Amino acid sequence: MKKILLTASLLGFTACETVYQKLENASFRVSNEQGGGTAFFVNDSRGQVRLITAAHVCKAFGNSLVDLNIKGTKFKTLIMGISQKADLCELAVPPLVYSRFKALDLAFMDASTHDVIYVGGYPGDLNLTINSGIYSGTFEALLKDESVGTVQECLKKRGGRIYFDIFSGPFCVVSVPLRSSTVRVFPGHSGSPAVNENGKVIGVFVVTSPPSYNGMYVSLAELKEFLNEGF
Repeated sequence: MKKILLTASLLGFTACETVYQKLENASFRVSNEQGGGTAFFVNDSRGQVRLITAAHVCKAFGNSLVDLNIKGTKFKTLIMGISQKADLCELAVPPLVYSRFKALDLAFMDASTHDVIYVGGYPGDLNLTINSGIYSGTFEALLKDESVGTVQECLKKRGGRIYFDIFSGPFCVVSVPLRSSTVRVFPGHSGSPAVNENGKVIGVFVVTSPPSYNGMYVSLAELKEFLNEGF
């Protein structure tokens, strides 16, 4: 029994070390005065390098430039596009950073129940932090959709409903399919890649749920669809 436990422990450490090395060269902090999150480089199905984070991270910047902190060097870049379906955003890749990173690859398939998954991001003022957990199923999250212009457009969306705020007026809430996990995710992890034990991307973490802080992420299928939109 001791030998089996030791072997499992060593395998877990090796997987975590592999994930750390890959994410260290592919992910970094994005920030402004209001806060920030994490972004990462990923190869799409055509072999092009794309720069991805969460849509709510991009929206915090408004129309301003986004600040990137890549291995201690600061760059500014533009928002290329925001998904109208999932909480995803693409940033322009600054031309001077190609030699500073190694993009992650997409996984062949998403996680199955009880698979180990990892998140690598920059919560708070911390450096790259790796947390692991178990994939636990699908989840329908209700999120405010600021892209909707009319009541009719809202009601046509998945689970679209109109709510009213006494200060700001009516707003649209839609149902977004997410994948749930036991991975602990904190403010600053938004936009972090969800990866498997081989360090391949299976989604993007966008939501956490206090007090457990279990993270929920956009699925691999949704991410691939977003990348194929070709902003």
